[in-house]
Amino acid sequence: MKRVVKILLIVSVVSFLLLVEHQISFALQYGNWELGGFLRHESSLKVGDDTVEPIWFENILQLEIAHHLTDSIDLFLMTRGYYDAVYDAKDGGFLREHRVRKDLRDKYGLHRKDTQADAIREAYIDIFLEDFDIRIGKQQIVWGKTEGFKMLDIINPTDYRHFLQDDFEDSRITLWSARIDYALGLNNLLELVIVPDVEPNLAPPYGHPFTFRVTRETHPSTVIFREEHKKWKFKNIEWGLRWGQNFGDFDYTLNYFYHWSDNPYVKFKGLDFSNGVRAILFNDYKRTHSIGGSFSKNFTKFLGLKHVVLRGESVLRLEDVGSRMTKMGAEPIRTDNFNYALAIDHTFYRPYRLWPSGLSVTFQFFQSIILDYEHDYINGALSTQIDPVEIDEVENMLTLSFMSNYLPGEILKTWLLVSYGDDNEWWVNPELTYELTEKTKVILGAHIYSGHAEGLIGQMSKNDNIFLQIKFGI
Repeated sequence: MKRVVKILLIVSVVSFLLLVEHQISFALQYGNWELGGFLRHESSLKVGDDTVEPIWFENILQLEIAHHLTDSIDLFLMTRGYYDAVYDAKDGGFLREHRVRKDLRDKYGLHRKDTQADAIREAYIDIFLEDFDIRIGKQQIVWGKTEGFKMLDIINPTDYRHFLQDDFEDSRITLWSARIDYALGLNNLLELVIVPDVEPNLAPPYGHPFTFRVTRETHPSTVIFREEHKKWKFKNIEWGLRWGQNFGDFDYTLNYFYHWSDNPYVKFKGLDFSNGVRAILFNDYKRTHSIGGSFSKNFTKFLGLKHVVLRGESVLRLEDVGSRMTKMGAEPIRTDNFNYALAIDHTFYRPYRLWPSGLSVTFQFFQSIILDYEHDYINGALSTQIDPVEIDEVENMLTLSFMSNYLPGEILKTWLLVSYGDDNEWWVNPELTYELTEKTKVILGAHIYSGHAEGLIGQMSKNDNIFLQIKFGI
């Protein structure tokens, strides 16, 4: 194992030196065509639970092609080449079981449809009319603005292969959809979203380091999971509306989305006796109404501080999917819940010697409330192997992030995210970014988790990791 770790570190350093020395760029512009993209490598080492082992060795080549067809029509294509060498470089740790090794390599070793490693990441056409902006194709549609945890960002599902460690721009699963923006005057916007491409969140399978507890404790020898997807039919379409207004230092949105739950309930279908006794499970989709909104207000002075931004967003989920425990085991239920977040942004400029470019600080408070709560509501269980965990009626989360730039040209950046949840759960994420050139960036960071094994963050308490990312592009 130590030999494998050394090899991965050596390759990372060599890759870094080659990028710095050669400065190869594939940026190109010719007439109405533009070609861009980046080459990115990231290595991550697990350092928790008294072990040191590589957990990914990702390499991504992203190409972006844009074509200005006419004054009112643009075309865009984003493709990705993806390869995670960890499944070839290591044979121990979380890959010690042959079945797990093959399953994970098939799912995460190369590019895969409907994940963040999809070969076609984005592909759309933009149409610009007098009062309308229309985008049709495979895309990301972003509503929320919170950091670390999603609140109103509900259109695109999430790829959780790295838990919450990826930027939302990377972890979102892009969907074939249409977005139509209608401008009513200068400061009013009505948006219609139509999504025929229905996909759930992608949770890592059994054996992966970031597998959620409910899957981690259900060995594949005891279950057969049959994943089902909603077909492209008119009756399955998701759709939503967003109304927004901007009044200079204040803006707000009102949002509605009628969609299938991104976390479908795993339902028992029967027993299989072909190889012992195994439970047959499948994912059961349910329709959900999400009603929400957001606001942002700039204050020249707030709580004794100058130039403060106060932000907030919320979403009411009606008929969402949940679980409850009965004498016969877990069963699906429909629940209503209300989630909201409040945030304060401020930049400190004193003392100047500590942060010459200022210290940007963001504080966020998240709260989730189950409106029709009962004491037998649980964090869903798949089999009798798992002890059901009763969930709380109210869940709280606090985050505090710091960011500052150093050195002339702001080429050295520091970042620290500290998250605290109920029941003494912690997530600490320090990062140091160095921009060698406008096209070359190196990030060294870590993710540290703490808490009880049944909690959202605490279930990853054995997955503390450090990472090195090298990105070279336009």
